[in-house]
Amino acid sequence: MFKRIIAIALFVCLLSATASAATFNPYKISQSSRPSLPSFTTYMGKYATAGKVTTEDYLIYEKYSGKPSNIAPLAESYVHMLVETFQFDIIDERWADFGNYARITYSLTLDTRKELSTFSVNNSDNEPEWKTPYVNVVVQYTIPDSGTSYIHLYYSPELRVVTHTETYAPPGKKQTSPTAKPTKTPKPSVDTESSASYY
Repeated sequence: MFKRIIAIALFVCLLSATASAATFNPYKISQSSRPSLPSFTTYMGKYATAGKVTTEDYLIYEKYSGKPSNIAPLAESYVHMLVETFQFDIIDERWADFGNYARITYSLTLDTRKELSTFSVNNSDNEPEWKTPYVNVVVQYTIPDSGTSYIHLYYSPELRVVTHTETYAPPGKKQTSPTAKPTKTPKPSVDTESSASYY
């Protein structure tokens, strides 16, 4: 319980820091013709472990795990990069307490000339009901009372995953400077409005 209270305080502090961050970003990525998403696997460095990847017609789902002390700031930092560098808009933020763990969810969209699939993510059977709006990216992480934390990353398959040399560094450590290089392009989606539940 104490860890979740600290996590809530961290969540509120990071939200206010994100809101007050300078808007000028010399590394801003143009998203007009080739919408991109930074590779989370590259960004996370040694601070999380990659898990399963699930590919559907309407979304790609990646799961990561790690220590609670690493996962919360890592996820928050990645969301900040999506907004500041990759020009995504946060349209929904939710924090929910499920008893022995908390779940923080960011739902993001991207304004681009290329049409992207939208999807929503909803609850599994053993949780109270919840659902995200229809979006292009969902970043969700858990903070347990004890044990392992998880990051769930969902995104539209039309987004081109790029290797971004900016990697996560915990507060107080220096990040590398960003440049973007394209990697593979996921298979385009057919369904533009679907929902998913992966846990």
